[in-house]
Amino acid sequence: MRTNNFFARAILMLINYKKNLKYFFLCTFLLQTQPVFAYLDPGSGSALVAFLATLLGSIWFSILSLFYKVKESLIPKGKAISENDIVFFSEGRAYWSSFRPLIEELIEKKIHFRYLTLDMYDPALEIDNKYMKSKRLSLKPGSLSRINNIKAKCVVSTTPNIGTKGFPIKKSPFVKNLIHFFHHIGDVSIYKKNSLDYYDTVILGGEFQRKSIEELEVYRGLKQKDLIVLGFPYLDSLSKEKIESTKINPFKKKDKTILVGSSWGAKGCLRKYGISFINQLAEYGFKVIVRPHPHSLIAELDFIIKCEEQTTHSNVSWDKSHSPSSSMLYSDILISDTSSLRFDYAFLYEKPVITLDIPIKSLSEFEAADLKESWFTGASKKLGQVVDQTSISEICVIVEGILSAQKKSDIKEFKRNTVHNFGISANAIISYVEKLSKENK
Repeated sequence: MRTNNFFARAILMLINYKKNLKYFFLCTFLLQTQPVFAYLDPGSGSALVAFLATLLGSIWFSILSLFYKVKESLIPKGKAISENDIVFFSEGRAYWSSFRPLIEELIEKKIHFRYLTLDMYDPALEIDNKYMKSKRLSLKPGSLSRINNIKAKCVVSTTPNIGTKGFPIKKSPFVKNLIHFFHHIGDVSIYKKNSLDYYDTVILGGEFQRKSIEELEVYRGLKQKDLIVLGFPYLDSLSKEKIESTKINPFKKKDKTILVGSSWGAKGCLRKYGISFINQLAEYGFKVIVRPHPHSLIAELDFIIKCEEQTTHSNVSWDKSHSPSSSMLYSDILISDTSSLRFDYAFLYEKPVITLDIPIKSLSEFEAADLKESWFTGASKKLGQVVDQTSISEICVIVEGILSAQKKSDIKEFKRNTVHNFGISANAIISYVEKLSKENK
């Protein structure tokens, strides 16, 4: 039944797009059936059907890909591509937890908007709502031309480095307000250099983020951005997931479990400390969950696969899911590096955190190199113990000591002073963006 529906849609699409009857007759001829007096055993028949379905599906996918490629190539370079007043741009499903609360808020408020993504598996593409128009783009020339020439009052994104030299996505000259919001707790020190130089507005998750941005503006002689403290929308998602996970998955476990969360690239603990400390923890008797940064699965997949192959102990498992909620819930302590997962873990679950120190020289390509100091330096000590290369060999003893103490870090005040609108930021952010989109109409 699904196969028949598939080919019926194929015929209609070909007729609608091409307005040419020859495609209709071709498809009709291909789909005609005649009685054939032959015998196929069930196994061979199933294999043949599967082969034909795969072949026809591949042909259809190739036709569609060619059509969209031709269509995108016809977009004139430098010409404004009209969109809604409010446009959201996402790199993909890895950032769904940041965009979901904002999308839900827009739909609830009945505000029309456009959602553009680089990921064909982005969950947002599955949403069917009259207030939301979504489209999947790519980094190919045709799509890039559309992205780089968007016409809108507000374009909202978590993507840093838009407009910077060497980055494929440019700031459109037809956008009145390019708005950045953070998908992590932390300042810009762990962003690549010049990350926010071309943004007009930055939505801060907390007042602590203002200092580093203003320092870089003075250092580079940049125009001052509008810095508005409204919160972190991804914490709205994680807060809900925590409540749901706790209700659905009540559990009792005997094994002490450690979550190792690594950043990607040079600032990640997997790069700087290797995997020997992970195997050491597993051999000691701890259960270990290793969670690489979602971007690592794109930018350094071969490295992650190699690390996984070298951690074969039965006590070690790898979490590559989109949300860290399950791993945070089931673990007793987090070991991480510069990752903002540390703050999510501490603020949401109030469990202990160990930070593996990453030398500043390893951050030469990041904004930290142009800042007098990184906010993370002092914040790491407020979260818990900091371990460096000289003390990593004692990691099992350090973990055992922290867990045996059964003492929760007093982080409530730190959390209150760090994050604005904890778990309820979407309403404030959308109200602000809507206000901007209505200005100068």
